[in-house]
Amino acid sequence: MSDKHKINLIVQKELHEGVLGILASHYTNQNGYPTFVLTDCTIESGQKAWKGSGRGVEELNLYDILSQVQDETGTLYTFGGHAGAVGVTVLDENIEQFKSKITEIVEDRLAHSSYAKNYIQLTTIEQRKEIAEAVKELKPFGNGLRLPIVELSYNVKEINLYYKSKHAKFLHKEPDKSGTKTIWNNFELWNYGGLEEAKILCNRDFVLSFDNVQKLINNGKTESEAQQQKYEKYIRKTKESRVTYKVEVGYSDFCGMGPRFNVLEVTF
Repeated sequence: MSDKHKINLIVQKELHEGVLGILASHYTNQNGYPTFVLTDCTIESGQKAWKGSGRGVEELNLYDILSQVQDETGTLYTFGGHAGAVGVTVLDENIEQFKSKITEIVEDRLAHSSYAKNYIQLTTIEQRKEIAEAVKELKPFGNGLRLPIVELSYNVKEINLYYKSKHAKFLHKEPDKSGTKTIWNNFELWNYGGLEEAKILCNRDFVLSFDNVQKLINNGKTESEAQQQKYEKYIRKTKESRVTYKVEVGYSDFCGMGPRFNVLEVTF
């Protein structure tokens, strides 16, 4: 996988075919990107190939995307499925072209998807409570009824980076009920797969206050392992550092600890 692209592509030998769909669903649920997991196989003719499963996100039709890949490159040996889940087989000689083309198409479609133009701006705790209650009345979602998208904008007090899972956790400055002053509370937002993006903000407006590298080494990890699995805590050094998110809202009231939204976009 690459943090630079909005698609998870896992191409790995000797995976059990029975777990390909499970793995694809796991990665899509983890960071909100469409996922393809492929493993090596041999087709009837004796040729080497890669066979796998794909799992999608609300704004993309994976079957349509694979159809476009086939129309433009002819690289697919077989494929099938529907909008949210597909199966695909690619000859070994075509795998690199497949990876390049499907990444190009997915990122182009996400860049032109409608979510960025259709969202609700929320600025207070009370507004978020109201939308959370409304979401409960609308469920279940899916099959054409997508989760609502809201825009949230906050001053960030603290950022935690988790290198093993490559996600960032933001602690925010929250307006009180009257809106006349600001207070610190425990409102958190988790940006899965957003570690590299968050590091840009950390380097600009924050200072490192803690990491657990030495503790990991003391517990038997090598220096390299500790760096790959470390946790870092950054504290804001400037007066304000505002971050704006577009996120999908689930069923839970997201005024408490650690709501885990599907973050569609982050700007700062």
